[in-house]
Amino acid sequence: MKKLFLFLAILVLTSCASRTSSRTDPHSYYSSRYTRRSRYSYKKGTIPYIIKKGDTLWEIAKEHGVSTKEIMRVNKVSSPERLKVGQKIYIPVQYKIPAGLSFFWPLQGNILNFFGENVNNVTNKGINIRTKSNASVKASEEGRVVFANYLKGWGDTLMLKHAHNYYTIYANLSQVSVAEGAEVKRGEAIGKVSSNNALHFEIRKNHLPQDPLKLLK
Repeated sequence: MKKLFLFLAILVLTSCASRTSSRTDPHSYYSSRYTRRSRYSYKKGTIPYIIKKGDTLWEIAKEHGVSTKEIMRVNKVSSPERLKVGQKIYIPVQYKIPAGLSFFWPLQGNILNFFGENVNNVTNKGINIRTKSNASVKASEEGRVVFANYLKGWGDTLMLKHAHNYYTIYANLSQVSVAEGAEVKRGEAIGKVSSNNALHFEIRKNHLPQDPLKLLK
């Protein structure tokens, strides 16, 4: 069962996470300052989502762990049939970290792509951070390495499991310095960024993606 879950989690990562965009975003911000300067609109307590071909409201709700009624209420939609491809909707979420659990930035850099942003027709399930060449990536929180391997299109990728069934994912690495099964401490070096100097970082509660900017300190 454990191996099956990890397989499914990685499958979701490879199919839904977006590659870093090559654009230069004048509204990006330095991660250590945590000053919102994004040009992407957010509603308090929600994340943005772009409707894709084949999407159904039921599937979107299931993926994000909310009800279809809540999505319809937040977006003032009277019927699921009114949703159109390319339309931006807002999905209600709650970000409450259990006591004793906290997430810190895996490195410092500029945000290239935000959570929920549509990049190359794919909804980003994390954030993409541009940083200096060969920068060291650190564990966002203490946990256990449950996946450390190469993924096509993402380079070396790490997944750490934390307390309360939270997971962090670090993709597009050129070097991994920890092995599967290893216990790591918060702030411990776990790898280095790939040659294109961009890290894809995700936080998930079980299999559900969370907006890292809502949880990072």
